[in-house]
Amino acid sequence: MNTVRQLPSQEPRIETGPLCFDGDWTGIFIRGDNALWYAMEIDHAIKTTVMDTVTKMKLQKIADILRSCDERVGVPR
Repeated sequence: MNTVRQLPSQEPRIETGPLCFDGDWTGIFIRGDNALWYAMEIDHAIKTTVMDTVTKMKLQKIADILRSCDERVGVPR
């Protein structure tokens, strides 16, 4: 994973959605609470949906990236 970059706080706070920095390509910003929820939903889909192994691996990678924003201490990931 990449190192977490700290940016100055924004007012109002940035919500989940498209975000662009200084004319660069637009990316997606996902707030931590949303990211953790999406990771749980992906985990559920992997367990309950019939899909090929490669697709499951790709979805698991996305879920792992989303889960990497969990800042709670002592919580199993």
